[in-house]
Amino acid sequence: MASTPFDLNGISLISEDSPATSTVTNSSPPLVISNIASLIPIKLSSTNYMLWKSLFEPILCGHKLMHLIDDSTLTPITPDSPLYKKDQMLLSWINVTLSEFALPSIVGVSFAKATRNLLKTSVSEDDIVLYVLDGLPPSYQQFCPFIQIRARITALPLEELHTLLICEEPAPVDESPNENSTAFVAYRLTKPNVGHGNSS
Repeated sequence: MASTPFDLNGISLISEDSPATSTVTNSSPPLVISNIASLIPIKLSSTNYMLWKSLFEPILCGHKLMHLIDDSTLTPITPDSPLYKKDQMLLSWINVTLSEFALPSIVGVSFAKATRNLLKTSVSEDDIVLYVLDGLPPSYQQFCPFIQIRARITALPLEELHTLLICEEPAPVDESPNENSTAFVAYRLTKPNVGHGNSS
């Protein structure tokens, strides 16, 4: 009897009784960690959660794994649970698609659902907007009240804030004296009086 290959979902891909050339018995294709990165070509960062989610969720639906991260599984997953192996594979898939920025926020989390919940709520976009506004230098003093009022009326996306900040970025002020004018004054003060001197 030949060994049976398994995909990451723990579903047998080849019948134990058939040779390795037989057809696949699973309707969903195998998904391994090495090819999850090609299906999700971006790494989750602080600014692209919605894009990352829109790429990740169809994969979970296609492999019938959404129940592991949504609220449809009421029984908690434990190491003894039949869903534990699938949960750990899903956790691995999530981890592989995280940026260096996002990875520290999930250190110590042992289950896929808890990881997803942390990533979804780590820092809201509204909080980031407030942090950015609070950290602006004094040169933006006139601009900040406008943005704060705008942010209270409707949510201000980070991209829009970035665009507004670039548009309002104050031009650098050159506070150094003009070298040419200083040189001219120095020349005028040291120039000998030609034609106005005392003739003796």
